Amino acid sequence: MSSQRNEEQQEAKEIETTDSSPARRKRLRIRRRMKVDKKAEKAPSGGGSQHATGARILRILALLIGAAGCLAAGAAVGWWIRDAQNEALAPIAVEAVIDRPVTVAGASDTALGHMPGVLGLPLDQARYVLFNSGVAAGAITVTQRPTALEPGLVVLQEPEAGSALADAVSLVVSTEALVPDVAGMPLEEAEAVLADLGASPTVQRQSNSGAQPGIVVSTEPAAGETLGRSIVLHVSAS
Repeated sequence: MSSQRNEEQQEAKEIETTDSSPARRKRLRIRRRMKVDKKAEKAPSGGGSQHATGARILRILALLIGAAGCLAAGAAVGWWIRDAQNEALAPIAVEAVIDRPVTVAGASDTALGHMPGVLGLPLDQARYVLFNSGVAAGAITVTQRPTALEPGLVVLQEPEAGSALADAVSLVVSTEALVPDVAGMPLEEAEAVLADLGASPTVQRQSNSGAQPGIVVSTEPAAGETLGRSIVLHVSAS
């Protein structure tokens, strides 16, 4: 540093020396200015360095923000695709509308053009079987009848199974029946009443009942209770 300062001082003295020619002084001034400019170029600029560092930091932050935005957008698209797939795969509730014949398992196999057998089938299933055989839905008439069978089953059909297919069909469907009061009836008459309701009575003989032989004394279950397929008739012995 001291040698450079000495050179500068020496150059300054040479410039100020009176015996120096104007051309020489001009060359000395130019040479000094060139040295000063070179020193300024070599010397680091604190403000410029800070500006460059700040610019690099801003560029890095911009890249990070852009990458984060891409990741967020990708995640959003991924969630949207997954929701769309789940919605596409989700089950859809559809109300079935039957506009064509439907084959029902368990229905009687009959030749085309003949009445199928629907006895013992639930009413809805019987309708499907008839429709499948060519009977129009509006051609089926349904009535109810108390029986010992399970409610809702077809207990009678007209025309019968195997006959020619008819334009009109009548079905009788079972409803809940109560035990009839057959006490005091002859056994044969009581059995006929119960059989007409679809029950299968069992007979138990009782002696010393005080009634004439062959007369129904009581039933089990008792009269007025729900009638099932099985019922016991207590009959006076001879």
